[in-house]
Amino acid sequence: MIGFTASRSIGWMTNKINRVKLLFITGLLAVLGLIGVAASTTHLGTVLGVLIVLKLVSAIRYPVYSHLSNEIIPSNVRATTISLLSILD
Repeated sequence: MIGFTASRSIGWMTNKINRVKLLFITGLLAVLGLIGVAASTTHLGTVLGVLIVLKLVSAIRYPVYSHLSNEIIPSNVRATTISLLSILD
């Protein structure tokens, strides 16, 4: 439900925050969550909370990243570039 709400609010978020900054913020949020799980491996609540945060992050990052890649990458090399970026990801 959180991911659905976040994906429906992408337009509102990108109006308030630059797309690149939004990618950095969600990436930082994911990293901090994973560091939190690594630091407290004995608490199940922390692990479940970070799983929810990671779902939220992926629901935000995928549409923003797709829009940016369509905007920045020229159409004649888009398929090759996106597939190369997928390999790196």
